Amino acid sequence: MLMNKKSILVGFICAALAVSQAFSLTACNGASDTKDPGGNDGTIVEEPHEPTEGDICNGLTIKTMPTKLVYKAGEKFTPAGLLFDATYENGFVEEDLTAGDLDGWKPSAALTPDIDKVTIIFEGFEYDIDITVQPKTLLSMEITTKPSVLTYSIGSTIDFGGMDVIATYEEDDEPVNETNYKVTDASGKEYVSGETVLDTPGTIELTVTITSGETSMSDTFSIEVVNGFSVQIEDGVGETAPESGSYAVVKGGQLKTDLPCTGSEGKTPGYAGDFYSGHSMEFHIWSDRAVENADLILVAASTLINTPAGRMDDMVLSDIFEVYVDDVQLVYDDPVILPGNAFPEAGSNANRWAMWENVNIGTIDLKEGYTVVTLKCVETPQDTNGDYRAGNFDRLDVVYPDYIANPCTNIEITAQPKTAYIEGEAFDPSDLVFTATYEDGTVGEGLTADVIEWSPMRPLTTADDKVTITYLGCEKEIAITVAEKKITSLAITKAPNRVLFAKGEALDLTGMEVTATYEDDSTEKITDFTVSAGDVTYIPGETTLDTAGELTLTLTAASGGASATTTLEISVFEGITVQAEATGEHGENESYVELVPIKSGSGVRVKNGAALSEGGACVESIVTGDKVIFHVYAAVEGDYDFVVRLCSTLRRESGGGTLAADLDKVFKVTVGDTQLDISGVEVPELDLPAGGSIWFNWQDVDFGKVHLEAGYNTIVFECIGVEKDYQNQDRVPNLDAIDLVYANA
Repeated sequence: MLMNKKSILVGFICAALAVSQAFSLTACNGASDTKDPGGNDGTIVEEPHEPTEGDICNGLTIKTMPTKLVYKAGEKFTPAGLLFDATYENGFVEEDLTAGDLDGWKPSAALTPDIDKVTIIFEGFEYDIDITVQPKTLLSMEITTKPSVLTYSIGSTIDFGGMDVIATYEEDDEPVNETNYKVTDASGKEYVSGETVLDTPGTIELTVTITSGETSMSDTFSIEVVNGFSVQIEDGVGETAPESGSYAVVKGGQLKTDLPCTGSEGKTPGYAGDFYSGHSMEFHIWSDRAVENADLILVAASTLINTPAGRMDDMVLSDIFEVYVDDVQLVYDDPVILPGNAFPEAGSNANRWAMWENVNIGTIDLKEGYTVVTLKCVETPQDTNGDYRAGNFDRLDVVYPDYIANPCTNIEITAQPKTAYIEGEAFDPSDLVFTATYEDGTVGEGLTADVIEWSPMRPLTTADDKVTITYLGCEKEIAITVAEKKITSLAITKAPNRVLFAKGEALDLTGMEVTATYEDDSTEKITDFTVSAGDVTYIPGETTLDTAGELTLTLTAASGGASATTTLEISVFEGITVQAEATGEHGENESYVELVPIKSGSGVRVKNGAALSEGGACVESIVTGDKVIFHVYAAVEGDYDFVVRLCSTLRRESGGGTLAADLDKVFKVTVGDTQLDISGVEVPELDLPAGGSIWFNWQDVDFGKVHLEAGYNTIVFECIGVEKDYQNQDRVPNLDAIDLVYANA
């Protein structure tokens, strides 16, 4: 056998020493002409100087392990630092060999976390060294390019071709286009490219997960599975046309297989390209029954290169191809566009010629047997390179919106889903398992929520007592119970428009919002509550406030066997309210309003139907020179607190903004013969109401005290000017009512 270089050198030195020192008792490398210390027969055993022809290495003794025994995934084994002895069949021991003497080791490729040993090889002998391979530290991951194909017909096999999943690891200098990932749906079902058959129509969100050690990171994309079938370009007619079964005929153009695309089972995926004027594609669509309203979805890719823009331009497909159904041309009201996309990033799995898009080229009725859809190329536009392009074509999807090829006729539930709910929860079908019987007599077992639809899909209410599940045209009712949510607290989240009332008025809580909080921490605005003070129940809009003073109202709501309360403080005064709608005829000793336009068409009017704090009218569209005269009948002479309910119409900014008004610039207010000084009357700025009208954002404005005589008094608001808002529009506040509170009571 061949010795390594060190063995040959040792043998040569030993031979030389033997000649020059014939009487030496000790040979090189420890061999000696002494007795075998273990022998007892008196024989002399001479140890071998070197292996003889045919001797092989049959053992290794590791004296020093390699320096590096712990690795990160992706690194390669290195034997540096190794020191060992090799023993041969004849007993010769070759000492102090190093990593450079090895014939090799395995594995020599990048290490993975499942590897726990490396086998070193010397002179044909193998020796295992234990190592540790730690997973890399995953920092991030994302799907930078989705798969080339994202739509499938039922029965197709999923294909992740063209997908780029980029992962960043702490140990790597550059991101990695990772292929070691797992793809699952919401139920946890794994999808394997080229293996998993898609048998349920609908949109499926798929999660791509990379796991390194205890760290997992995910990203998602969605696919669409349509109820129907595909006519593939590669499904050629052959020598003779079949009597049944869909097929394609390409006349002109080229059939190619060099791009990622879908393909028929057992055939090489193909597509068609390089079409020019006069070329055509025929899709012979076979249906075993008549079908109405089938959508024709052409899966194609724009090839109209725009080199300066780094993208494909949109193609007007309806200008490039005429579409015929059984020789009857389809006429389009709007152009049919094949969208272009930006070129894929360099180094990605995507191909700019195969950026497939779904293009609806028409909705047709299929007859029983064959229906022929023909695309005739009539024009080939030029791209920025001056080349003529008409697009690449993968297949034609025939989509049945309501048609089910083999409908379900019966559903038998073998595992019930959750049936007891609290209102506000949604139906949870995750535990559902059922068996389906189909029209052709076959049976599907172990079916789950992944394949069903159900109603209602909204949050459940206490009125719901069943959920209806639907699978391939078959319905099944599941009885459920829905209990009330347990209320935990109640709050007034928006105060009513008014908390100040005159004695004798009815309680008005218009504008108030009440919010309930429940045991699940959910909240909702409610209107089902009671209002009371002590033992008296108050009905808003009906109960008369007949006692002056401060009044605490208690609001109570109940749900789920519990109740919660909150309170509202209101004030009831002995006084007078004069509402804007009190115009025209009035009774004796009744207050009323007189509108006095200075000029015809001034716009002073009573506005009916407004969102008012009370009553059914207000005065708006006031202009300079107009007067609003309140004729106030007071039963008692005295001082009264004068409160005006008005709405500023002055917008000081666009959008959100606030409302304000400087009243002394727009009104002169007189009580009898006395003009009031209103320069100090403040109109607080208010936020513009969310979802409400800015023109009826009422507020109570305190005008101070006025003295009224017993009997009739006049309070006049005379418009003396306008203010300009941010749009340079003239603005004067709207008036709703005045309240006069008897201050001497």
